[in-house]
Order: sequence, then C-alpha cells, then structure tokens
Amino acid sequence: STFLDILEALTKQGEHERVLELLGGDYSGRKLINSRVNSYLSLVELYESAGDAANLQRVVDKMIECRLERQQFRPLLHSLVKVHLVNDDVTAAVETFENLVKKYKCLAGKYELMSRLVQEENVDNLQKVVDLSISVVGEEVSLYDLTMVFLLEGRRAQAKKMLETPGLMYNNKTVATIMG
Repeated sequence: STFLDILEALTKQGEHERVLELLGGDYSGRKLINSRVNSYLSLVELYESAGDAANLQRVVDKMIECRLERQQFRPLLHSLVKVHLVNDDVTAAVETFENLVKKYKCLAGKYELMSRLVQEENVDNLQKVVDLSISVVGEEVSLYDLTMVFLLEGRRAQAKKMLETPGLMYNNKTVATIMG
C-alpha cells in the first residue's frame, strides 16, 4: 500500500520519529491504511535486518498500541527475538524471548533461537528456552520441537536421546512431520 511504502521509505532514510508519528495517526475510514499484520512485516524486517533493536521495539509497540488487534500482532513479535540474533547478542535474544513468553504467552522466534543455542552448545540458555516452551505448550510438544532442531542441526545422537526420554508419548503425526 501507499502508506506502507511511505513508512518503508522513511525507515530507510532513518526518519524513525516520523514513522512512529504516522503509525500513531488516526486514519479510521480511509482505504489507504491496512490494519492486517502481514502488510507490516516488510517494515519490521527492515529494522530487523539492520539490527536496529531499539527502534524495532518502538515500532512494534506503536503498531500494537494503535493499529492491530491483540491476536493479529503475534507475527511481529518474532522479529523482536531475531533482531538480537542478527546482532549476535544471544543473551538479549533469550531475555526478549522470556519477556514475550511472560507477557503474551507466545513462543516468538523459538526455532531460530533454539537452533542458535544448539549451534553454540549453550546448554543453560537452551534449557531455559525449553522450560519456557513447556510452560506454554507442554512438555511433549517442546521435546519434539527440540528433537527437530537437533536433527536440523545435524545432531542425530542428541535427537535420538530426546526421543528416548522416559514418559514421552509416541506421536505419529509429529514424528511424520519431523521425518518429512
């Protein structure tokens, strides 16, 4: 849309205050403005790819406050974790993930974060992310998700060990998804 094109151009020029001002405007009844979250992903990705965590947080907060319904904004939260991974700040990514779990009960950026933690063999933070995941979706789903990450990262022995966890119920659909 034209509105989004303007926001993206301002972002590329570093006009972050103007972006926030336009996002906060009252445009009710105008066809120019789209309130669907997917239309804003490209804007968020500009901040994410630039590693601009501070302005990304401000833009997402403004979108949540002024533009989007509660359930619609969840796709934007993924970028709040990913921007820290772009900046190689895994500690900030884990902290942001934890805050999002506590505030919204969602697992934004979980797979990328777990993959990075597996790559870096960061066991303590990996355990923290898994524990947070368990608090939202339960142990079975969280362990299968970790198994999938281990397989994607070429860690077959660790994936096998996860599947041998005592009490883990066999879930044919999940295993088929992992193997597919």
